[in-house]
Amino acid sequence: MPGRSWLGDSPASLRVWEYTTPVTVGNFIVPSDVTSVFLDVAGPGGGGAGGNATPGGGGGGGGGGEILEGVGPFPVTPGSTISVTLSAGGAGGAVGAAGGGASPNNTTITGLLSGTLVVPGAGGVAAAGASPNGGSGGPGANSDAAGGTGGAGVGPGGQTGTIRSIAWGSSATVAGGAGGALSNAGGQGGRLRTKAGNNYGPNGTGNASGGGGGGGAAGFGNGGTGGSNGVIGTAAPATAYGAGGGGGSGNTAGTAGAGGMVRIYY
Repeated sequence: MPGRSWLGDSPASLRVWEYTTPVTVGNFIVPSDVTSVFLDVAGPGGGGAGGNATPGGGGGGGGGGEILEGVGPFPVTPGSTISVTLSAGGAGGAVGAAGGGASPNNTTITGLLSGTLVVPGAGGVAAAGASPNGGSGGPGANSDAAGGTGGAGVGPGGQTGTIRSIAWGSSATVAGGAGGALSNAGGQGGRLRTKAGNNYGPNGTGNASGGGGGGGAAGFGNGGTGGSNGVIGTAAPATAYGAGGGGGSGNTAGTAGAGGMVRIYY
């Protein structure tokens, strides 16, 4: 069937097979007329951290998994099986606890003639809120995608996570926003700049306790929303593959990141 990539710039004539069910294995049988494939892949996103119960600062938003867009071509054997293993996103941290990572923290593809392809999830955990500081946002899958720094004392809100660009045939990752200090807003999660528009990890807002940081948005949709005024935020949407969860505000937990995804173009 005809298909396009999430950026909308892949050749319209390509057929596409998509697999998005976490914690399972999907099998694609290579058609008899196909000798190579292109891939879109998302590693799982990290969970947002919990806020501080004193009250204090908000928890950091979860980082995003690595995103591969239109990479290839990968040689394959007609009639062979390509197997895809996906992980769910990391769980949100409890009050006062760091955000969780996926387990296993990757998306795996076997059956390519070049060997197994492993795409990592978020590169670390988001930090819990302290008193009165906010927690740092979780890093993305790559070392150059650092999470935002938490607000200090009663100073400014948490910093925004990284902003990155991606194009057909490349990869990128984003980080989570930081939690806000006491009475300050959390930072927005990082965003992935694509031809489909900018996707943001929405931030939380602070009141008696710091707002939670937004989760990193990995290009398929927004990251989770940081908690606000002691009210829990929202998890990364299930279809925002690879996005991070939102951090908690005050006496609330963080929320979960989104799981991985694979699209095969042929």
